[in-house]
Amino acid sequence: MAFAFVVRRMIVEPRNDRTTTSTAGRRPVRPWLWLLAVSLGAAFGFVASQADYYTAPLIEKALHPRHSTLRSSGPTGLAFGVAAVGLVLANLGYLARRRLVARRWLGSLRSWMDFHVASGIVAAALVALHAGFALRSALGTIAATAFGIVVAAGIVGRYIYARVPRSLEGRELHIDEVEARFTEHCERLDVRGVTLDGAALTRAPRTRGRLATLLAILFGDRELIRARRDTLRRLDAADGPRLPRHDRRALRRLVRTLFREAGWIRRYHQFRSLMAAWRFLHRWLALVMLGTVAFHVWIALRYGDLRLPGVRP
Repeated sequence: MAFAFVVRRMIVEPRNDRTTTSTAGRRPVRPWLWLLAVSLGAAFGFVASQADYYTAPLIEKALHPRHSTLRSSGPTGLAFGVAAVGLVLANLGYLARRRLVARRWLGSLRSWMDFHVASGIVAAALVALHAGFALRSALGTIAATAFGIVVAAGIVGRYIYARVPRSLEGRELHIDEVEARFTEHCERLDVRGVTLDGAALTRAPRTRGRLATLLAILFGDRELIRARRDTLRRLDAADGPRLPRHDRRALRRLVRTLFREAGWIRRYHQFRSLMAAWRFLHRWLALVMLGTVAFHVWIALRYGDLRLPGVRP
């Protein structure tokens, strides 16, 4: 349940947040979400089938009948490591698409971001399988720790990224565009007999600092949460009993979208500062991770007992 909630909040964005119009319906589940679900399901199934090895104490693993196959330098363990490195390299395609290659036929930035997230999580699972859920060397420990920190930071960043209003192509909407959409949503509710004070909802809060902004993103502004609940009650009292179920759901989605955009508008400048700091941190953590992984691979090829064609330990 917890994993499904996290995936839904990170990857399956709110239905109306990413559209240029306010009438968008439910978006289909993306292919990369299926990749993530199937890959992690297969990884969990494999671990379950080999649970006696992966749960054994480290000193007993060397005596296990399947140790020669499942260890890091064994055929299966090494395959997991090679696949993880391949996914890490493919993961960098998002940066190339975002910074260097502006070609629409290569796909939207949103799809590349989904692949960036899904491949990172799958690569982390493959690293755990490659290590046999046991860190035995200093370099491997550093590489795995750096990789874990990058993945954790990426999950937090993806959660923040999912809160940003975007167009259908994945472009971040300018503050003027978000304000225009917010006004349009207020007018649609006003027609239904629910009038909102847009200026009060979008007024910048007194709290300052990146920590306060992050907490507001994770848990929401209390003032907006109370106003949203009140708006939903007023909407149900005004039109709820007379509307079909489909229309009621559409209006409730509209209210949720309106208050998400209100939170974005009132913390716009703080939010941009937070995103800039996160990108800087994530970028340098990723460079450290790539350096340690590259050194780990070089050490394994140079001194490891690898049964690879053309590789002499």
